[in-house]
Amino acid sequence: MRLVRYRFPPQPEDYREWPICAPLLPHALQAIEHATGLGVAMADVSTLLYSAGVFEFKRGQFERGRNLLTRAIETEEKLKGPTCTAVAVYLTTLGDLLSSMDELDLAEKSLRRALEIDKALGATEHPFSAIRLSNLARVLMRTGKFEQSLQYAKRA
Repeated sequence: MRLVRYRFPPQPEDYREWPICAPLLPHALQAIEHATGLGVAMADVSTLLYSAGVFEFKRGQFERGRNLLTRAIETEEKLKGPTCTAVAVYLTTLGDLLSSMDELDLAEKSLRRALEIDKALGATEHPFSAIRLSNLARVLMRTGKFEQSLQYAKRA
């Protein structure tokens, strides 16, 4: 598990890493299933689920990416609780993916939850929180909630 996890590029959204990601993906998915079945190396499982999900999302495999990101969120919540930084990051990425799929209500929900985590952690001034605010403003604009969108854009 750890070998595949550490070999999988840390920036799977970068298309220049895709020639490395693509042949590793089937091995990563097998390692995830094996480790999950045994209940071992779950922190590595969470990270690899996220990386594989980002890879699938960025190359347009939205449903596969969505499933992997959802599993990453669930795994991370079991490991560290529902209000950890990684969950907020994973929710933000899932929100972006859902927005790309035009599932704007779900994207809004995901991004709002990530912002709630920022608030719970006292991280509302962090640059990542500004990114989440901006992403939420974009989603709200696309759903016709212009006043709310403007408020979030100003906060970002």
